[in-house]
Amino acid sequence: MKLIYLEETDSTNRFAANLLKEETLEEGTVIQAAFQTAGRGQRGNSWYSSKGENLLFSIVFYPDFLFGDQQFYLSKMISVGLFRFFNSFCNDVKIKWPNDIYFQNKKIGGILIENSLQGSEISHSIVGVGLNINQQTFPDQIPNPISLFQITNKKYDLQELLQQAVHHIFRTYEELAEGNFAAINNAYIDVLFRFQEIANFKTPEGETFSGKIVDVKENGCLQIETNFRKKLFYFKEIEFLMP
Repeated sequence: MKLIYLEETDSTNRFAANLLKEETLEEGTVIQAAFQTAGRGQRGNSWYSSKGENLLFSIVFYPDFLFGDQQFYLSKMISVGLFRFFNSFCNDVKIKWPNDIYFQNKKIGGILIENSLQGSEISHSIVGVGLNINQQTFPDQIPNPISLFQITNKKYDLQELLQQAVHHIFRTYEELAEGNFAAINNAYIDVLFRFQEIANFKTPEGETFSGKIVDVKENGCLQIETNFRKKLFYFKEIEFLMP
């Protein structure tokens, strides 16, 4: 694993993107930061992390075996890899669509994937990861965070856990590169948060409804059954209402 370590940067994804403009990085290069001044998450959200307490890193991939319309497999792959990582420390870990990592009803990890397309193929991907590891308290305005420390009451060596997390991600990436799409998909569905359970959802227009997740399509679209009808929702078209 080639590691670029930064004490501070605005965003490891942005740092990686700027570096790729200047040079070709080895696949699997990891950019890690002790602190991000402008960490980003899905849906344009920010990612909060106390300095030196959590894992903040990005990985560069060249998944030229995937077409643009298959890019959600990267999201599934990273999610499954991180599920396997956290599952080695605690039970009751789930993947919340599209790619958050949850312990019970609280968020322990987030992923932001930025793909660059060349024609119909993916030329490179920057996978940003934020994992709550040693943080003991979070600001009140953060909706529902939790850390590995809060779950296990143990402090962890961050560099040791980085090696473990990246190992799980790389192994899952190898499965994907070998064409094991069905295995990745099944592993993702098997641990999907609220799969086949009645849950409450909200649309951007403020409409709330109950339904159950019955599938996630190849393009990442969420299929929910409500009132005996199946509806498809794309990213940003729906959110969970947490209990």
